[in-house]
Amino acid sequence: MLRWLPTNPIQRFPKLTTIQAAKMAKAKKLTSTLSAASVNGYMTKLRTLFNFAVNEGWIDRNPARGLRVVDPV
Repeated sequence: MLRWLPTNPIQRFPKLTTIQAAKMAKAKKLTSTLSAASVNGYMTKLRTLFNFAVNEGWIDRNPARGLRVVDPV
């Protein structure tokens, strides 16, 4: 979903949810979507959150480990 999320979705599509905006951007093949670097930044933050949960003993392993988007550039 993050790969197809348009830039500034709340400002550009105020009546759509984030998921609806991503689906619409994918269907219309918008070119102004989040970059691979931005998506990977979000994935890094998610991995960090899961690492904290593993360190605290709340979960056994990090399900987000190794998640990334390949940069097409």
